[in-house]
Amino acid sequence: MKEYREGILLFDLMDKKVWSMAMSDTEGLQKFFDERAAMYQWKDRTDAEIYTCLNEEVAKEVRKAVKKGK
Repeated sequence: MKEYREGILLFDLMDKKVWSMAMSDTEGLQKFFDERAAMYQWKDRTDAEIYTCLNEEVAKEVRKAVKKGK
């Protein structure tokens, strides 16, 4: 019973002092993220161009132009 009671007390304390505080501290969370933003970004992985065409005929023309370097 003692271990169970202490577990409940620890959970309650962690909820009040850690989890609830972190959820309401938007400035602190933003500062934390800003300081570590580079950790959450991928390096360049590809160089790509995307073309959207009205139909298959236009797509073929665009494909030919791209192959020619236009």
